[in-house]
Order: sequence, then C-alpha cells, then structure tokens
Amino acid sequence: MYKKPLLTLLSDNSTSKRVDKRTVDALGERICLCLQSLKASVALVGSTVSPVNIVFDFKLSKETQLKTIENLTDDISLAVGSPVKIFNRGLESLVFSVSVSRRDRDYFGIREMLSSEEYKTSKSPLLKLSCLA
Repeated sequence: MYKKPLLTLLSDNSTSKRVDKRTVDALGERICLCLQSLKASVALVGSTVSPVNIVFDFKLSKETQLKTIENLTDDISLAVGSPVKIFNRGLESLVFSVSVSRRDRDYFGIREMLSSEEYKTSKSPLLKLSCLA
C-alpha cells in the first residue's frame, strides 16, 4: 500500500506578502483621479487582491464609453507605475475592471498548497489542482 510522503520533506518557500487595505484603496483612488482628470467620469466599486495582480472594478457614468477608457490604458499605467489591463467582465455594460500587476508578487510553494485547508477538504481532483487559484 502506498503511503504519501510527509510534508516535512518539502521546504517552506512561501513568501506571502499581505497587501495593506489602505495601499489598495490609495491605488484605486489614484486610478479614479487619473481617469477623472482625463474627463472620464467613473466611480470605484470594489477591488480584489490576488497573488499576481489587483483588480479594481469601476462603474462608468452613462455619458462615458468603455472605448474611451480603453484608449487611456497607457495614461493609467503611468499614473500607477505598473502595467494595467482594462476589460469588461460582462456583468453590466457600465461596469469595467482594471487589472494592475503587483510589483511585490506572492510566491508560494507546493508545501503551502498541500497543507492548505482547501486542498485537504476538496474531494474533486480538479478542485485540488486549482485550490489556490
């Protein structure tokens, strides 16, 4: 009978860096001010932090078109000092997202994944593969 190896055999290479909520809020406000200074009327709705990027959700005013915002990608990148991507999640025609690459990315190892609660409690092999996604 096969026995799984112990997790202690794997080194702990995780370098989890927590992002301060004030930092995320300030970055979202900076994007909002940048867009407003370029005559695009938007309001910050929310944000999501992941190991690789931070996604900000904005709501457009009725007079501003998404194409106008997409043309301002370079201006937003300069304002935040990091590459950005603008996309519409399809939630509403007036809601769009700005994905900002994190400069201080999180790196995690296999030990962290195998010892996570999501991995231990998952019954699906597919979910086990994507437990940290």
